[in-house]
Amino acid sequence: MKVNDIEFRWNEINSKWELARWYKTDDGEKYGCVIAFFDFDKEGYKMRTVGNRFFEAGEDAFFVGKHAMNFLQGLFEKEKNESAYKNV
Repeated sequence: MKVNDIEFRWNEINSKWELARWYKTDDGEKYGCVIAFFDFDKEGYKMRTVGNRFFEAGEDAFFVGKHAMNFLQGLFEKEKNESAYKNV
């Protein structure tokens, strides 16, 4: 999911879900900067920000972050229910 310059994505290198903010240099090159990671534990997903980057990114970061948390929590619940079903 991407809204303006904020993207929720899976990072293959870190094996984590993350929020990235995209920038353009003066010559038009694009580069991304991670503003938050989503860590998994036995209770679900937790968001960990990178310094103040998430808060400096503005409303789009909050919007995408909220939808990312809803998606990941739904994924967690689905996997938890499937696991419980297998143990029956």
